[in-house]
Order: sequence, then structure tokens, then C-alpha cells
Amino acid sequence: MLTARIIANRDNCQHVTSYADNAQRGKKCTMNIAIRLKQLRNRKGLSQADLADACGWDHQSRISGYERNEREPSFSDLSAICAALGITVAEFFEYQVKERAASYATGLKDADYNNINNDVSSGPDTRGFVPVISWVQAGQWHEAEDLHQPGLAEKLIPCPKTHSRQTYALRVQGDSMTAPIGRSYPEGAIIYVDPELRGSVGIGDRIIAKLDKEDRVTFKQLASDGDKMYLKALNPSHPPIFDEFRILGKVIGSWIDD
Repeated sequence: MLTARIIANRDNCQHVTSYADNAQRGKKCTMNIAIRLKQLRNRKGLSQADLADACGWDHQSRISGYERNEREPSFSDLSAICAALGITVAEFFEYQVKERAASYATGLKDADYNNINNDVSSGPDTRGFVPVISWVQAGQWHEAEDLHQPGLAEKLIPCPKTHSRQTYALRVQGDSMTAPIGRSYPEGAIIYVDPELRGSVGIGDRIIAKLDKEDRVTFKQLASDGDKMYLKALNPSHPPIFDEFRILGKVIGSWIDD
């Protein structure tokens, strides 16, 4: 899981809070995060329970703990919160200098945040939530259907890519897209699918397709043999599919937990 702990030591705190409005010297730097979170939540007219639900969390205790400054949010949690509030991580830190906000948003190590995981590179700029749906739903999807409606999706999750309103997420099933080298999509990984891009896919793109004969949905790479397009698995142990198919959407990104 991509994480970056926001842990500021007491020596650095005075330097950071000098950039915050009305920040008091000697307080923990994370107190500003607690205040900022509550301010933004109230501005949106959301209760702690509302915000927790929008983040896909079962209980509001996580939000409550962050607002009481009992713990520091991980980067992934803060990304989910910002997506639910309709802002970026950088916008969350507007009370600090822009350089520090950008440093945190990209997961780069900053002098004012110690103990940041050095393996973290560019962090996601979450751009809203998308529904996680079943493969059956993906095969039955149509443009008039709003998968954001309650009861239609398993849950809503943040999407790190710019996407259309119709975008949804699927859990990878099987090992056909688990590659021996390079980009791989193991079973259980989350893939983000944008149906509005189905008309602009090219050879080599990862797509969701519906097989005409079997009436089933599959996740594969689009390939060609001369004028004939076919579906290729990244796992060489799985044969290519030459049956007729219809493209349902383009895979625009993925998420794999550690």
C-alpha cells in the first residue's frame, strides 16, 4: 500500500506553523491538519459519518481521530478524504506554502516531514470516486445507467486518473493478466475502466471486452495479426482469443495493494 506518514518532530514544528494562519508555536504540526480537516468538512456540510461513508469506511472513528489529532493520516487515507471533499491533496495544504504542499502531494521527502518512506515516489492526485462493480454488471453496462446510485456498486473508491462520469472499477479475476515481466495485473488488483474511451483504443491498450459467442466479459490486451484484431493475455500460458468481441472500455489505471 502506498503510504506516507505525516510525522513532524517538535523541532520542525515551529518552522512549519510559521506559514499557517494563526498557528501557535510549540503545538504539533499535525494539529493544523486536524483543524483543516474539520474546517473543510464543515464547509461541505458533511458530518463525520457522512465523510467516512464517502471514503468507503464503515465507521466515523477514523475521521474523529484525525480531527482530534489522535493520529496522523496516512497518504492513502488523506487522498481518500480529499477525493470525498472534491479537492486535491495540494489544495488541502493551502494553509502552507505551495512548495510544501506539492512536496507532500507527490510523496517526496521534505525536511518538515520526517519518517517519510523513501520508497514513495509520485503519489496519486485523486480525482473523484468511482464504483467497484461486478463483471456481470460490466457486461450489462449501458450509458443511461448511473452506477453511483446506492445499491448498484460494491463500494466507491478514489480514482487517481482523470476520467469520465461513466468510469468504474473491477477486481481482476484469475491470472491471465499476470505477466512474468513488466506491467502486471495479478488476481485481486483493481483496474479502472473508462467506457467513454472505448472508441479510441489502440493496439497494445488494455481493454475490457465482451465475447459475442460466450456472452462473457474479459480483461485483455488488444493485439493484431495483420488486419485481424484479437485479445492477448499477458500471461504466456493463456492462449490468445480470436473470437469476435465488442470493446466495452479502456483500462486507464490500476491499484495493487502490497
